[in-house]
Amino acid sequence: MPGKAMAYLWKGAGSNAQEQACGEKLMENLSMCEERQVFAEGEESEEFWTALGGKQDYHSSSELRVIPGFEPRMLSVSNTTGYMWTKEVPNYTQEDLVNSDVYLLDCYSTVYVWIGRMAEKVEVRGAHKSATMYIAAVKDSRDKDDVQVVEV
Repeated sequence: MPGKAMAYLWKGAGSNAQEQACGEKLMENLSMCEERQVFAEGEESEEFWTALGGKQDYHSSSELRVIPGFEPRMLSVSNTTGYMWTKEVPNYTQEDLVNSDVYLLDCYSTVYVWIGRMAEKVEVRGAHKSATMYIAAVKDSRDKDDVQVVEV
């Protein structure tokens, strides 16, 4: 006879109250799970790690820290005027991503470079340089040497 179905709710150190409440609501709706365990990061049971295939290193909340007051920013990179420029996209959503353009998404410790499938070669070649120049120009408290650029 198989064991009882188990559900785990892991509350990472960097999670906020809204994320934790959402996890708790999800746990309530897992009717197929006869047993449930809830714990904070660092208080995991051995059974939890076994269910995941064993404990290994993972990104900690200090590496993924949320900076109070920092809102991610998205910038469009274009050469439509004959030279490369970046312009912030206010109140952006995924629908703002146009296949013929390049965008930067500033998430503080990481700047993502999103390259549309139909982006012009000049924009593609200048995308990483635009990200590097953007990082150098921002006026905030981040250590610019620690910001990584990830191409998507």
